Amino acid sequence: MQCVSRYENDDGNDTERTNPLHSSTCGMTNKRRSTSAHSSSAHLPILWPDQAEYDSFCKLVNPWTDYTEVVFKWQEIRIPSASSAEDVYRRLPSDMDIEFGGYLTQTRIRYVAGGRRQAWVPQSKACTFHSHPTRIQRIEPDVPSAGDIRHFLSGRHWRTITVGRSLLWVWDKTARTRNVMRKLWEWESKNMVREVRRLMQSFPDDWLTRYYHLAIEKLGVRLPQNNQRWARIWPEQLQTKLGFKVTVLERDGEVTRR
Repeated sequence: MQCVSRYENDDGNDTERTNPLHSSTCGMTNKRRSTSAHSSSAHLPILWPDQAEYDSFCKLVNPWTDYTEVVFKWQEIRIPSASSAEDVYRRLPSDMDIEFGGYLTQTRIRYVAGGRRQAWVPQSKACTFHSHPTRIQRIEPDVPSAGDIRHFLSGRHWRTITVGRSLLWVWDKTARTRNVMRKLWEWESKNMVREVRRLMQSFPDDWLTRYYHLAIEKLGVRLPQNNQRWARIWPEQLQTKLGFKVTVLERDGEVTRR
C-alpha cells in the first residue's frame, strides 16, 4: 500500500491543499457539516434519514470535541475503485507499538500516528477508525475497550472501525443508539466531574480507564471477565445494550459475525 502526505480535503478529491498554519499539530478548522451522500461507496455509511437533525442532536450531547478539529498533515492510502467494504477495512494501517487514528472518504484512508495508548480520531467524520498496537500480548489488541465505546457514543461519527491484530470490529449506530447517547450525556452532565475527581484521588495512575469502565457500566455494559467468552458476549452486549450494529471481520479472512 502506497502512503502519501496530503492535507485534508473533505470532498474526497485528489487535490492537495496548503495548510495556512504551516503546522501539522496546531490550529483549529472551521465547523464542518455532514453534507455528502455516502451511499455510493460500500465502505461508508449512508446518511441518517434526517441528517441535519442528527447533527444538531450530536452538537447538543457533545458541543466541544465534536465540531473542532486539529489540522494535521495526513498520511493517505488510496482506495481502489470498486473495492468492497471488507477490502477497504483490511487496508487500514496498524503498528506493533503505537496506535493510528483517522477517517475514510470515498477514495482515501486518512490517518495520523498516535501514541502507545492513544489515537486521534476526528469524531465529526461519518466513518472513522483507530488501531490497537499489535505487540500487546493475549487478545487485548483484538478487543475494543471501554474507552472506544465511550468515544463512539460521545461523537458525531456513525460508523467506526477498530483495527486489532487479527480482527476488525465495525460498529454502526442505529436509531436505538441515540437513546443511549442521550442517557450517557445526561449521566455525565450530573456525575462526570465528581467521579473524575474521586478516581484521580484514589487511582492517579489509571483514573481515566476506570472512568471509562464506570461510564459504560452505567449503560448496562460490562467487560467480559473470561477472555475465552469475549467473542460471544462482547458483540451481544454492544447490540442489545447500546443498539450498535456489529460486524467482526478477520483481517485476512471472512466475516466472522454480524
